[in-house]
Amino acid sequence: MARVKAGASAREGLSSTPSRRMGEAALQTFELGAVLINSAGYLAEGGANPTNIIGIAMEDGENNATAGAKDCGYVPVLPHVLFEMSLDKASGLGRVTVASDRWTKYGITKHADGEWYVDIDKTGGNARVVVVDFVDAVGTASGRVLVAFLAVQTIYG
Repeated sequence: MARVKAGASAREGLSSTPSRRMGEAALQTFELGAVLINSAGYLAEGGANPTNIIGIAMEDGENNATAGAKDCGYVPVLPHVLFEMSLDKASGLGRVTVASDRWTKYGITKHADGEWYVDIDKTGGNARVVVVDFVDAVGTASGRVLVAFLAVQTIYG
C-alpha cells in the first residue's frame, strides 16, 4: 500500500478540527501534510527528529524569498486532535502493522518522496507520536494509523 500525506483525521471531544494561519519562513518548499516547526517566529518544515512541533501543513509551501510574505494554513498538534499517518520503517518500506503497535511511541520520518510517516525504527528519545488506533486493518503493509503527538515534543507541552 502506498503512503499518503499526513493529516488531521479525528477529534476527541472537539466539534471541529482547529486550524490556524501563520507566516512561512523564507524559501519553504514543504508539501501538504508536512510537519511544521518554529523558525524565528515563522513556519518551517521540521528536520530529522523535529522538536517544538507546531502543526501539520494544510497546503504546500510557497518558496517565497521573504519570511512572512506568505501565510500557510496548518492544523495545530493539540492533544485532542488525532492525525492519520502511514506506519513504516526507514530500514525498508512495507512493514506490516501488528496489534502491539497500539499505544506504542514512535518517531516520525520524512521519506524521500516528501511524505511524513510513523517510523518504527525510532523509539525512546526519538519518539514523537503515540499510535492510538488503526485506520487500516492490522496486518496491512504500510498501514494507516491514528496518532497523537507527544505533548513534550510540541510547542503546546
